[in-house]
Amino acid sequence: MILAAAIAAVAAGLSAAPASALTVWTVGVPTGDPGYGTQTLGVDFGTDSLGTITSSSYSAGGETITETDSGAAAIYAAPGNPNVAANPYGGTSQFEALGTGGTATFTFSNPGAVTSVSAYLGSIDLYNSIEILNGSTVVDTITGQELLIDGYGDQSGDGANRRVYLTGLPAAWTSIEFLSSGVAFEYENIAFGTSTPPTPASTVPPGGAITFAAIPEPSVWAMLLMGFGAMGFVMRGSRRKQTASFVAA
Repeated sequence: MILAAAIAAVAAGLSAAPASALTVWTVGVPTGDPGYGTQTLGVDFGTDSLGTITSSSYSAGGETITETDSGAAAIYAAPGNPNVAANPYGGTSQFEALGTGGTATFTFSNPGAVTSVSAYLGSIDLYNSIEILNGSTVVDTITGQELLIDGYGDQSGDGANRRVYLTGLPAAWTSIEFLSSGVAFEYENIAFGTSTPPTPASTVPPGGAITFAAIPEPSVWAMLLMGFGAMGFVMRGSRRKQTASFVAA
């Protein structure tokens, strides 16, 4: 009975896990930003004041996107400061950059209507990362290693200056957060929509896709852990009984 209940708990946890996984496409072209296709441009930083930024708000396509920042976050005019923060390759407009310990969170007013978000990232470094949040809970994390193709920190190559598409967003999410543990993380032209971006063409080197498994909600994790724990308890008890019988014989 205990083993059957444990198996049932694990099965219930697996069935409660999200059915679709987050898919991350990164696209780079030799001339700069490959564009955001049919998505709606939500944040371009063009109307923000230069210098340190702590908050801002943007409206487009029926969405209000609220930005909140902590630590080292600033708006620069192209070409920026090559020794601190350089504009994403090919960009000519204002952009945002994070320094060591900086975070920038972009919260959507109607995230349920958005299934794909993209941004053009400049000179991607290993210490850059993007998180998808549901309130204060981290749902998915994409690291710098997973975002770039080659030449990390390169300010002119299309291996480290790429548009990233976050597609198949979870059913429950609220915000996209950019983080950096070093100098710097530059990005511009954050767009959103519902369409899936096309597979990067083989004629546009380099291009690729990375698929991430969806992370179950905390309640699902709890159910899974309880089930596995109960199964382990039953199996340990079974082994003890078998050992005792063998010794007695």
